[in-house]
Amino acid sequence: MVRWLAAGSCLLLLCGCGSCHQGTTPDTGEDADVVEVADVAWDLDVTADPDDPDVEPDPGPDTTLDTLPLDPPLDDGMDPELVDCHELDYGASDLGVLDLPTYDAVARTPIDCGPGCRQVSFAQGQLWSGEYDVWGDWLVMATRYELDIDHEYTRIVMVNLENLDHYLVDEENFKLDDRPGNLHLDLFQNRIIFQSKVNLPTADYDIDLLVYGGTATSFSFSRQLVFEYIYPIEYGGGMQSMDSWGDLVAWSDYRGSPSVIAVLDLATREECLVTGRGYGTGNPAVWDGKVVFHEGSLGHFNVFVYDGATGDVRAITGPTGDQFGADIWQDRVVWTDTHGEGTMLDQFNSDVYMHDLTTGETTAICTDPAMQPAPVSIFGDKVVWIDCRHDLEHADDCGYSDRTEIYMYDIATGTETRLTDLPTKKNHPKVYENRVYFTMDDTDGVRSIFEITLD
Repeated sequence: MVRWLAAGSCLLLLCGCGSCHQGTTPDTGEDADVVEVADVAWDLDVTADPDDPDVEPDPGPDTTLDTLPLDPPLDDGMDPELVDCHELDYGASDLGVLDLPTYDAVARTPIDCGPGCRQVSFAQGQLWSGEYDVWGDWLVMATRYELDIDHEYTRIVMVNLENLDHYLVDEENFKLDDRPGNLHLDLFQNRIIFQSKVNLPTADYDIDLLVYGGTATSFSFSRQLVFEYIYPIEYGGGMQSMDSWGDLVAWSDYRGSPSVIAVLDLATREECLVTGRGYGTGNPAVWDGKVVFHEGSLGHFNVFVYDGATGDVRAITGPTGDQFGADIWQDRVVWTDTHGEGTMLDQFNSDVYMHDLTTGETTAICTDPAMQPAPVSIFGDKVVWIDCRHDLEHADDCGYSDRTEIYMYDIATGTETRLTDLPTKKNHPKVYENRVYFTMDDTDGVRSIFEITLD
């Protein structure tokens, strides 16, 4: 999961429109019904001259086309293929069994967040970067707790959504230097995955990928260390946002430059490094062997899909504007789109779009003039996002807004629904079955998780 921040101040939009253009398609011509995006073919033979000062090896999203090489340059140590798969030469390590201790949740008066809505997390300190995941009757989250000015801990906490009991998942709660110890987590069925930073030497630090699996009745989890790597600090530090489905775990990886998506098969111990061959690769989302992610090239960010069954990588967005923050469910991919008017950094005039991998059709889900910033979430026929249209002064820039709301679009019925009505700032929307989750400050000013049960 990625923490999205709107940066900068853009031209103010007047948001007189009270609803999105549900089910409509982007305006590409009088007779256009859908937008078909051709696969992007990358020329992998072009390399940059390292002595040429005009070539930027890792350009930012605002770099203009006339200053970019025709193709993103390749590092000398990088394999030129889009997918590089190899068998890991070590197996997963058994870490024994962990009995979940009860987490000391804080007794607070829950916020009345409206019909069908309730507060479900009561953690000490702040929710770390809004990272959480839901499956079944369980929610897992990363929290930050400051014991005192010199001691800060990150904790992986699991919440039973039936009775709101909290349990501590990780045994070691620690902070290393200025980096949190545990974060970037995922929950799939009865399996919890998270990353843990350990052994911080002068030039390197290790990142472990831990897998816990157990049952809701015993609160006992078998533990495995499934991946371990020492990342050079000059590459910015190892694993980033992460997602999983079935045996596939994917994360954005900075063990080299340019960055890649690492896809690990827990069953076969095969690891694949995937890229669209660009820069700023991140935000992977996994569904049944397919991984979607965003990556920058030629001055723009696009959404790519990797098919684990065929090994193919292809772009499903482009050629103008930034498309990023994608999520996937079955053959549907949704993302945040600036369609040429903004960037991934400022998200100016960002909207919500969807692509059908089977039909190749791209459809606009929401094009309200206000900002609909990343991330966007999909489950079944339901798509949810954050919307800024109810703060007219900051409708074009949620970063300065004091009020955002949660909206949902039902693909089957073509209807849009506003789910919240509170003068507060909401973030990190997620939909699971008939429930929608988001984060918001509670009565004590602690970033907490809230749940809306749909009719």
